[in-house]
Amino acid sequence: MGRLMGLMHRAPWPAGRTWWFSGRFVIALVVLAHGSRAAARQGALDPLDAGLPPPALTSSLAGASDPLSTDGSFVLSWSLGDEAASGAFASDVSFQIEEAAGDGEPLLIDAGPHLTSALSGRDDGQYRYRVRTISTSGSTGPWSRPIHLRVEHHSLSLALSLLALGAVVFLATASLVLLGHRLASRDESSRQLPSVE
Repeated sequence: MGRLMGLMHRAPWPAGRTWWFSGRFVIALVVLAHGSRAAARQGALDPLDAGLPPPALTSSLAGASDPLSTDGSFVLSWSLGDEAASGAFASDVSFQIEEAAGDGEPLLIDAGPHLTSALSGRDDGQYRYRVRTISTSGSTGPWSRPIHLRVEHHSLSLALSLLALGAVVFLATASLVLLGHRLASRDESSRQLPSVE
């Protein structure tokens, strides 16, 4: 057994190979990368070094002449070229969103490896969004082209008017239901009265 272990330490074991000794097998796992070699391999596998394009950013408000949200919520989505490319790099990169409200300082939002992000609770104002990729090694890619969105909630007077209209419709419906039930009950009672001869 000692001779076998000595042979294992002296032999150049390729990773992933299975060696047989006297009817028994030994799986040798060898780490071949050391120091700068590991860093070189990591750099070679970095998708950003491979020329990954910046994400193409869009929103659920796209297509409107004036991208407007009246409830302060919308969905941002992006892709890395075609669907195949987006899926191929999904596990190798994460995404970071930059939100700028008006003239304020930009806010960075981590979106993880997802290709969509739902945002809500935004106050009235103008918003600018960009997104970029971050590789597993920590390097960042270029920002996407920005998109501009506007949030303008419904006015209080309009909200109160709609609430009042809903209350009127509810009361009218309830009144009709109660009136119909009363008329139906009265008709049924008149049918059940005994006839006087």
